[in-house]
Amino acid sequence: MSENQPIVPNQPELENNAPVSAEPQLPVPAPLTPVAPIAPPSATAPTLPRTRPLGITIIALLAIIQGFGGFCAGISLLFLSGILVVIPSGFTQVLALLACFGGLLIITGPLLHLIFAYGAWNLRKWAWWLGIAATTLSILGVVIGLVGTGGALIWAVVTNALLPIVILAYLLMPKVRQAFEA
Repeated sequence: MSENQPIVPNQPELENNAPVSAEPQLPVPAPLTPVAPIAPPSATAPTLPRTRPLGITIIALLAIIQGFGGFCAGISLLFLSGILVVIPSGFTQVLALLACFGGLLIITGPLLHLIFAYGAWNLRKWAWWLGIAATTLSILGVVIGLVGTGGALIWAVVTNALLPIVILAYLLMPKVRQAFEA
């Protein structure tokens, strides 16, 4: 052993006259073991919950108010039509039937608003389209009410149109639509 190398106990000394081969010794590869396939990063990355923008929260709450108010109006019309049915006259019974159909039509719009409010609160993709449809129907109902009364109840009609117009205008903003599509 040379003088520069430390002596290690329990280790045989190496001889300098070991045979040297002309071919280099290659390392022996490790045995192949099956490796689980690596999933793409998008599949393994944790998905963060989408955050609802404040404006969408506000229009969802406005849609709840619109839906609840309209639902109460439709129920009251149905209740009044039930009272008219009791009166034994041909005209009042026809009027009661028309009021019943009117009440059912009036309830349809607010129910759409309530369903839209649920979808907007949870950022469902279908909620954007339902919001457009529900507010458009509400605005058309206000226009029909304005024409039907001859403008006599213009303040009531205009105030009934404010919420649907605000909701519709907000829904038509590009960033709002992107929030529903994400």
